[in-house]
Formats: sequence, structure tokens, C-alpha cells
Amino acid sequence: MNTRAPLLALGLAGCLGAWLGCEYPLTLWLYPALLVVFTAGGLWWRGMAGTVAVWLAGAVAFMFYADARTHWFPPNHLALTVTTPRMAEFKIRALEDATLTVNSRGAARLEFFARALAARDDGAPARVNGRLRVVVREPGALTVAYGDELRVAGYLQPIAPASEPGEFDAREYYRVRGVFHEFIADPALTVKLANGGGNYLQHWAFQLRRHMRGTLRVGLENSPETTALLAGILFGDKGAVPEDIKEKFRVTGTQHIFAVSGLHVATVLAVLMVTLELAGVTRWRWAWLVLPALLVFCLATGMRPSAFRAFVMIALIVGGWLLLRPANVFNLLGAAALALLAWDPRQILDPGFQLSFCVVLGMALGSGFLYRMFYAKLQPDPWIPRRLLSPLRVTVDQGCRAVCALAATSVMAWLASEPILLWHMQLIAPVTPLANMVVVPLAGLVVTVAALSVMAGWACQWLPLLFNQVNWLVLKVMVFAAGFFAQLPASHFYVNVSGGGVPRDTARFTFFAQRELSPALLQYGGNNWLVGTGAESLWRYHLNPYRKSLGINSFDAVILPRAGTQAMGAALSVSGEVAVRAWVESGHVGRAAAQRQFLDQLRAGKQFWRRGDKFALGEKLTVSVLSPAAGEKPGNQNDAGLVLRFAMPGGTLLYAGNISQKVEAALLASGENLRADCLVQGQNARQNLSREWLLAVRPKWLIRPARGYSADVSLTREFWQTAREIGIEVLRMEECGSLTVELSLEGCAVRKFK
Repeated sequence: MNTRAPLLALGLAGCLGAWLGCEYPLTLWLYPALLVVFTAGGLWWRGMAGTVAVWLAGAVAFMFYADARTHWFPPNHLALTVTTPRMAEFKIRALEDATLTVNSRGAARLEFFARALAARDDGAPARVNGRLRVVVREPGALTVAYGDELRVAGYLQPIAPASEPGEFDAREYYRVRGVFHEFIADPALTVKLANGGGNYLQHWAFQLRRHMRGTLRVGLENSPETTALLAGILFGDKGAVPEDIKEKFRVTGTQHIFAVSGLHVATVLAVLMVTLELAGVTRWRWAWLVLPALLVFCLATGMRPSAFRAFVMIALIVGGWLLLRPANVFNLLGAAALALLAWDPRQILDPGFQLSFCVVLGMALGSGFLYRMFYAKLQPDPWIPRRLLSPLRVTVDQGCRAVCALAATSVMAWLASEPILLWHMQLIAPVTPLANMVVVPLAGLVVTVAALSVMAGWACQWLPLLFNQVNWLVLKVMVFAAGFFAQLPASHFYVNVSGGGVPRDTARFTFFAQRELSPALLQYGGNNWLVGTGAESLWRYHLNPYRKSLGINSFDAVILPRAGTQAMGAALSVSGEVAVRAWVESGHVGRAAAQRQFLDQLRAGKQFWRRGDKFALGEKLTVSVLSPAAGEKPGNQNDAGLVLRFAMPGGTLLYAGNISQKVEAALLASGENLRADCLVQGQNARQNLSREWLLAVRPKWLIRPARGYSADVSLTREFWQTAREIGIEVLRMEECGSLTVELSLEGCAVRKFK
């Protein structure tokens, strides 16, 4: 292969070197030394040894380049000069059109990337270097477009790493893109200084993008979901796409339609070629016309890395056609890798980059073989001349060819991408080939119709309305198809690839930091329970990603420890996304209709726990229900919650919810065994943590859920005296974040996440 496609091996060597340079840089003097050694070996040795030496020399060159781009900065770069949060004032230039988002509470924020041009420090302007992620909260009438220069003042901070289990690692995500700081700008101190800065071609492309967005919204003003999907598919802006829809595409392996990739660029290329053919343009001139048009399209999408990768690949193919050179897909793939790594070697850390090249390489290697294998069962008898086949049989044969080609590419794309998806998303989706056979053609149709709509918008007003209605219908079918495939049995499941399982004979509780009551994920003996669901935001951004990373596809039970509508939290989302064998609650039903309706939905497998109940959750782990008692009618929802004592032969944990001193006194009078190594108890409006209660429980650790900005009135002087007397370590979750508690035969251990 190296004689027919020498650039592929060199491209793979460049990828290896770039990855090593980003993650494992060497001492500076080693780079020239290794480069000289391998270059000399390539010139001196003959045969395979010399070829390998050339590959290694290329790898070292890209390793040095990646190290320099990733870890070396000029003296005035923000990555070196700003390492702690501080107030700052900058002159910046926007690198993109700002995006306005409004959350469920109606709070608006403006977000965009910008380049810092100057900073005012101690009254003296100074030139600085570096890119910023700028956030303007409640911007009012402020708008920011590409090239705008602004003077902003506010709070500058390095982008923080993940601080909770399952949290999105924003620092690593933005580091790959060369962004290390976030700037929270004060809208009252934000002043626009000038318009029209930056690159003229980029300006024109962003104007085209605004025109495309406006054209594609014609007739869809009352369908924000459809316009969000269109923006996601055409421009990669999936921020406004509803989370449940994104989840459908994610679990079916079709989320790649939201990246401006080869599918989009190839579709636009096909539309352009058909247009040129109909216009009668000479074919040898096509390359001169389509390449600038494709460049403008990619610029209009924001020239995201995926769009740039697709453009480079198509440009190499069209350039080879222009120069009358034969196109070797392996050579093109290697050349594209080298060009992209030369532009920015940090792309090697981007999962999209990895997927792009693995998928193309996989399809190039195996699609032909699979196509022949599939088509062999459906083709007409090869001994019958094709001219003797009926028109119907010819039409059927053409359809079979198309289906076999689509099936072959879908299967190979899935096989090539699955290792990367498994590593980054812990996801195995057997339904992906079938889903791609339906969703990908529909996505191509959406891009085609959108391109026709934009072109028609220059000619008349009503044609875009017609095309957009067609896209509305196609998008509805696409979402339905993704949802259908996502709900198929065994369509997808998650696998723990980190290898960090729970030790044998150990019960692990992972408590997530949340205000008032902290939910916990309990793992023991290969089984999983969820104690509380937390709020919707906690489930979406922390708990749900964390259970996916652990390969948890079902819960043996979800325990709702606190009664009331407010305590239901994300229970509906949990029931819709994860298989739950049993739902457990105290049985206290308030007057809220929403709570009654929700509890009615959980009749299947619903259990009511009362004082005196005791259950074995495994060979050595038991849970005892200490409260509420059967027939008891507590005065409020907090006191009606479950009080649970989890016990192993070596350690115990008491989960007391938000009970008040009244319930504490009732438990003291009940004669129940209250001793526990770890006490988890939140604040109650009527105060709790009485001295008698603490002396009875005698915990080594007290986990106190976060209170936000409100004071914890139960942590009185008397409490601290009792805590010192007993030797209690108080862990307030607003300070220490999430916690892990492990009960084992040796005892109880508590670890902080951060």
C-alpha cells in the first residue's frame, strides 16, 4: 500500500506524532536529535527500514509542531499572564456572530468567541494575545457580529475543569480549540467601538449565513423546533435543539448529522454540479466554479473543524480532477490529514477528527467487499443478458444496488466509528447501521432542499416558503425515525470502559451536590439503586452522564426519599430514559395534582416502605426503614420522607433526609438502632441535629447538602461543641462538592471528588 498510497502512511505517522506532542511532549533537545537520526536512517537505509525511518521522522516533526502549538505561548499570552480569576478590562474583536440563548427561567445570555487585542491594567493599555469565550448576561439590546470591536469590563477566569461526577469537562473541550479563559462581561460596561473588522471574505460569508438563516425561517416562524433542527443540521448550531431530540439521534449513532461534514459538502457539490450541467457550463470549468462556492458555504457555516475537514477532502478530489490526476482515496485521506494537522495539530484530540478519518478509512477498506456480498444475493442471473431483462426488473435491480451500497457504507461506518464512540461516549448502538440507512438520506434531502430554498430566495418570495414546508415534513419524519429506532429493544446500551468498578463486598454511594437534598447512586454486587433523582439540571448534566460512563443501563430501584411535588425532581425524565424495576416511596401523597398524577403513572413495580421494613440489597448489604411509621400523618413533606439505615458488617450509613427535631425525637423514642458511621441529613426549616440525636447516632462524618447562599441555622454553637465532643467531621457539599462513601467489611470510608 505504501507504493500506491504513500501519503496515507505518512498521514497516520503525522496523527501519531501530533497526539504524542499534545499529550506527552518531550524535552526540547530531543526533537532535533530524533529528527536527525530518523532522517539519516531514511536516507541511508534501503527497503522497509528506510521507509519506517521516514515515517518516524514525520511523526517527530509533527510531534514537535504539536508541542509548540499546544504548550508554547508568547510572553503576552493570556494562558501565561492570567492564572487566577480577577477583574479585567479588554478591547476585543468578535470571531463569530454572537448566539443569544434564553433558559427556562427567562434569563438571557449572549455568547461568542473573541480575540483579545489589548488589556487595561493599572490604567495603562497593554497588548495581549489569546482567545476568550465571552459571556454577556442579560445583554438587553446589545448585538455582536463577526469583526465587531468592543471594550468590555468584567470578570476574567480560567476555564475550570470538571468538578462533579459526569460533568462536561469544559476546560479540555476548549483547550483543544485554543481557548483557556472565560470572560463574564458586564453589559453596562460593554461598548461597541467599531464594526467591520476582521477578514473581508469571512465578513461576506457571515452575511450569507444571516441571509440563509432568514430565508430558511420563512413560513416556519411558529415552529421553533424545526428551525432549531435546520440550524443544527446546516450550520452545526445544535444548542437550541431540544435535549430529548438530541438524545434520540445520540443513542442511534446519527448525531453526526449535526456536524457540517462530508455529507453536507458533498450534497452542496452535487446541487452545484447539477445546476452547472443544466446551465450548459463546460465541464472542465466546473472545478474553478465549485471550489470557491464550497469554500463560501463552509465559511458561512462558521468554518467549524468538521466543515474544514470536509472542504479539504473535497478540494483535493476536485483539484485532482482539475489536474487530470487519478484519485486514490487512501492518498487523499493521508493528504487531508497532513493538511489539517499542519493547519492545527490540536485537532487530533477532537473526537470529530478521529471519527471523520476512521469512518472514511473504514468505508474505503470494506465497503466494496460488503457491497459485493450483499448484492450477490439480489442481483439478476448473471447468465441472462441485461438487454433481455424487463424494465421492471432493471428498475428493481437499480434499487437493489442503491440499497446494497447504502447498507455497505452504513455497516462499515458503524464498525469503524464504534471503537471511538465506545471510548468517548461508552455507547454501543447496534441499531446504528439501520438508523443511518434512513436518517442519512433524509439529512441529505434536507440539505438539498435547503440549498434550493436559499437559491430560490434570490429570485422570488414564495418559492422558499414551499421548500421550507417540504423540509418541515422531512424533519418530522427524521425525528420520528430516530425516535422509533431509539426505542427498539437492545437498540443501544452503555459499557464501562474505564475499568473502575466497585470492589467486591463494597457498597459505594456517590452523593451529588445539590441544594437541600443530595441524590445518591448506590452500587453493590453488580446492582444499582438511585436514592433520589435530583433536579432536572442535575440529572441532565451530571447524574445521567455519570451513570452512562459507568455502563448502567437500568436501576434495580429508584427510591424517592422525600415526599411532595418539589421532591419529584427529574423522576419523569428518569422513567423515560432508564429501565427501572421498582419505584419506592413513603406513600405520603400531598394535595398537588401533579404529584398524584405522577405516582399513578408508577403503579407498575411501585413499593411503599414503612418503619420496621428491612430488605436485603445483596449478600451482605441491608437497608432498614426507620421512618415513617404505618398510618402516621406527618405535619409536612420533609418529615414524611424516608429515613433509611444502610448496613454492612463493617460500616453503616444513615440517610435521614430533611427531618426535623420532632422526627428525631420520635426515632429516639422508637428504640431503633440509630448508630451510623456516616449521617446524611439536610437542613429543616424547623431546625434539626439536636444533641440527643447526634449522641445516639455518633457519626464519624456528617454530610450536609448544599444550602446555596442561605445560612445553615442548625449548625449552632451547641452543635459544634457536640461535634468536637463526638469527633464528627462535617462535610458541607457547597464547599467540598460531590462525595463518595464506601461501606465495606473493613469499615466506612469517605472521599471527596475535588
